[in-house]
Amino acid sequence: MKIINVKYDKNYIKGHCKTCDYGARYINYFTLYYDNGEEDEIKIENSYDYVVSEWDLIQLVVHFIDREKLVDKLKEMVDNAGAKLYINDNEIL
Repeated sequence: MKIINVKYDKNYIKGHCKTCDYGARYINYFTLYYDNGEEDEIKIENSYDYVVSEWDLIQLVVHFIDREKLVDKLKEMVDNAGAKLYINDNEIL
């Protein structure tokens, strides 16, 4: 399956501490649309920063236009950041 379109968004959820970032969550959301009509909704949560920037996503799609290769690279990035990866609401990492 080849990626033909991408929808991207991000969100910051403030933590519980008024003077620090304790409990904060940085969330990337994106949907990958494929040439066969399927799509994947991806969510990445991290406590310290966004794992995937807009530039990172562009580079991933350009270099890993195939679904399997892109997901493998995302797993590597998320694992290195100690973050959580969800695909279609299923926790992958």
